[in-house]
Amino acid sequence: MVKWILAAIVFFGLWYYSQAQAQTPCISNEKLSRHMLEVYQERLVAEGMDKAGRLVQVYANEFGNWTLIIRFAEKSCALAYGDGWRTIQLQGTRT
Repeated sequence: MVKWILAAIVFFGLWYYSQAQAQTPCISNEKLSRHMLEVYQERLVAEGMDKAGRLVQVYANEFGNWTLIIRFAEKSCALAYGDGWRTIQLQGTRT
């Protein structure tokens, strides 16, 4: 009985994850910056590479709204978005 319950939990967890992945909003790389500016008034404020070599970007606007984007070869997808964005100045220097 316990094995069936665990199997059901794993199955529904994987199903939920796949549904969330399928609903992730994406746009072509060529249209991304213009779309973010025209629709959300957000501009690129930060970017960096993840460990897999993908470009991760943060777009934000003056009202504190932000969007976290990951860029793939042909498309860019929103991973998260929210409000309350603030820029924090880095302390110290890199060596």
